[in-house]
Amino acid sequence: MFDKLRLDEKQSEMLINGIQKAIMDSFDTDESRGDYMGKAHGRTIAETKRRFKICQDWVLILRMEKNFSLQRICDTLPRLLRNVLDGKDVSCITDSCIWTP
Repeated sequence: MFDKLRLDEKQSEMLINGIQKAIMDSFDTDESRGDYMGKAHGRTIAETKRRFKICQDWVLILRMEKNFSLQRICDTLPRLLRNVLDGKDVSCITDSCIWTP
């Protein structure tokens, strides 16, 4: 699945856990906002696979093109997935941004 990344077992586990957390958080957010009311989808296998594919594609981009660390990828995925699902811009998440209060 992530052969290009050449991860060891511990790194693979960390990444899978990060993807799983991002997907579960996105479903929880959808449910808390009532996004499923009147819609036929939800926590279906097809929707879970769709969200996994989104995460998978972004992991490769963030690691291979943006040189994010695995920890940074895992920390970024929940917000990134949420923005993708909501149709929002992801550039500030994927580009190196420094926040100052």
